Amino acid sequence: MGTLAVAHEEEPALRRPHDIIAPPGGRTGHRTPRPGPKARAKWLTASTEQTPEHVIRSAFDQAEARDPQHRRCSVVLVDGATHQLRFIRAEAARRGVTIHIVLDIVHVTRKLWAAARCCHSATDPKAETRVGMKAARIPAGYGLTA
Repeated sequence: MGTLAVAHEEEPALRRPHDIIAPPGGRTGHRTPRPGPKARAKWLTASTEQTPEHVIRSAFDQAEARDPQHRRCSVVLVDGATHQLRFIRAEAARRGVTIHIVLDIVHVTRKLWAAARCCHSATDPKAETRVGMKAARIPAGYGLTA
């Protein structure tokens, strides 16, 4: 399994949901979508040989070199892997860095479907209900097992 880490800088870009996802029926043209953020000074590392901890530590090193006083907002995008989340939180605490974790809901939804197929057949409507109930709880701050 590979681990990927990126560090970059960007200014916040305030957007509305329909700036990102077209509303049902498509865009009317009445509202111009607000542009998304533009990453600059990108740094990227990835490895299938190094441990995820090593790759994550390297990303924290890079971020700390860019902001040694920890004045910037640090955002960490994760796919929901529990061991990585544990290490990310521990590394941030060790360094005294406040981080904001963003969960990649696409990865999590795929995992929810895989779990549902362990308990239900592919055509069982209960599978969709199960995935929907679990996925709806995530933005409210509940874990996958809550």
